[in-house]
Amino acid sequence: MSIPPAAAGLVPVITGATASGKTDAAAAFARLRNGSVINADSQSVYKYFNIGTSKPPWSMRKKIRHYLVDFRNPQKQFSAGDFVLLARRAVRKITREGKMPVICGGTGLYISALKDGISPIASSSEIRDKISVMTHDAQLKELKKADPAMYSIIDKRNPRRVSRALEIYRITGMPPSEALKKKFIEGIPLKVFFLSLPRPELYRRIDERVDKMLSDGIVNEVIRILKRGVTSAAPPFSAIGYREILEHISGKCGLDEAVQKIKFRTHLLSRKQEIWWKKKGAVEISVLNRSPEETAAEIEKILYNGA
Repeated sequence: MSIPPAAAGLVPVITGATASGKTDAAAAFARLRNGSVINADSQSVYKYFNIGTSKPPWSMRKKIRHYLVDFRNPQKQFSAGDFVLLARRAVRKITREGKMPVICGGTGLYISALKDGISPIASSSEIRDKISVMTHDAQLKELKKADPAMYSIIDKRNPRRVSRALEIYRITGMPPSEALKKKFIEGIPLKVFFLSLPRPELYRRIDERVDKMLSDGIVNEVIRILKRGVTSAAPPFSAIGYREILEHISGKCGLDEAVQKIKFRTHLLSRKQEIWWKKKGAVEISVLNRSPEETAAEIEKILYNGA
């Protein structure tokens, strides 16, 4: 089923680094255009993981419908293919209701897959089991040999993505970067807006957010999640913020060291996000000294008038 066109034939995407103001800008745009928001953050899909993911608050979600937030069992994977299928469905539903879909999140892999299309390559539990007994270093070594292009861009600290890339290689016999180009799920037309800030200001906001995560009780949140029976190997525990707190709880590092690791790794991630979207040709919107409403108005102007 084809996707009905949104504004100017394009569905707007509001992305940016952590703490750039994506969530508030998307909500402001939804209010401006009678819209609903589709989450494109790989961690915000999971239930129970709230403080470290900075999900849209309930007060916002009561007023503006948000899709793909806080619904996935944290023990289950949520792949780019899952996102594409559900996001396409949400775009159709929102459009049928006469509203404007707006996609918001920082997971570039999800957004690119939705725009370009994706190959829903099957999984193999047998192959996955064989890969799981390999050390992480051994997996990286095999991936580098099999697909240098994928190795150069993959998040090497994310064991799920590394093992999945190897699984694709062993299933298809092709480098994952080539196998994933065989598109079976069609992409949809998107217009991507990247919210930018001068790096010192962005780092200040990131550090402030991390400090707030701590004061809001992320350590106790992680303890509660573990008591629910969610294992430390669950997908969302690989995210920056949660994996460092797990290290602290398990006695591998002190709390101050964990906080510094979160800040440093989030700074590094923000640089990667900026480079990713510059290469992808996203429209850069400076949000320095600009309110969410002003940002939304600028996005609307470009989306509808091309100016």
